[in-house]
Parts: sequence; C-alpha cells; structure tokens
Amino acid sequence: MSEPSTPHDPYEEETLAAAGAAPAERRMGFLDHLEELRGTLMKCAVVFAIFVTIIAYRIEEAQTLLMMPLDSVKSEFPHLKLEVVTNSPMSVFTVIINICLIGGVVMSLPFWIFFLARFVAPALNDKEMRVVAPTEDATLSRLTLTTHSDEQKIEQITK
Repeated sequence: MSEPSTPHDPYEEETLAAAGAAPAERRMGFLDHLEELRGTLMKCAVVFAIFVTIIAYRIEEAQTLLMMPLDSVKSEFPHLKLEVVTNSPMSVFTVIINICLIGGVVMSLPFWIFFLARFVAPALNDKEMRVVAPTEDATLSRLTLTTHSDEQKIEQITK
C-alpha cells in the first residue's frame, strides 16, 4: 500500500481540502493554524460570556451559594459576630463583577480544556496521546482526556 502523498504546494493542498481529504491527509500552513486557534479562542470566549451572563442574571443564587460556608459557621457558633461589610459604594459593584468573572472562569474551564485539547490533539504522536488517554484509575494525578471516536482510533490510543 502506498501512503498518501503530502502536498508540496498550496494549490495542491487546497485541492485536497476541496476534495474532502481527511485532516490527517492534508498539511496545514501557519496561517491555517492561526485561523484554527482563533476559532478555538472564540469558542472559549463565547462559552465564558454565556456563563458570565447566566451568573449575572442569577446573582442572588450565586450569592446564596457563596454565603453558605459563612452561614454554617454562624449557625454553629451563634455567639460570634460575623458580617460581610463593604467600605465604599464601589465595593458592591466590584464584588458583583468578581462573582460574575470568577464564576464564569470556573464554570467554563471544562469547556476551555475540551476545546484546547481538541486543538492540540492532532499534533500529538502516539506516545503523547497515551499520556492524555483516559485512565480507569481516577486517583491518578495526570491529565485525562476523553473523546468520542471510532474503535480503531481508541485501540491505537490504548496500545
């Protein structure tokens, strides 16, 4: 069996892309990689904006969730005087903005990891893919990454 020829000029690369060649069969240029990175970063920004908007819309529930530890301490130790105070009028707005931004980062982080892993995955060789392959032991402290794929690719990863 002969291996697919790699394109040697941009016109042949465009021809392969137009003919529906699989991404592994065609080479990407620097600008193509930048375009793909831009798309990945845009997806990350959109997910972040969606979660920030959701938290801003549901700020009362977010505040209740964040106050739970303080409320539990108040109930266990009623003699302690524990209050949340602000020192300036702008502190309230700063707290609201911080809740929205930090909550947006925390909630969108799994999506960011997924999008960036999908961006980096084509550049990894077999040995590197095994490092980020799924593991059955959840206590291992290594990056685990799961994807949906066909049986041949999953077999290649688990070898």
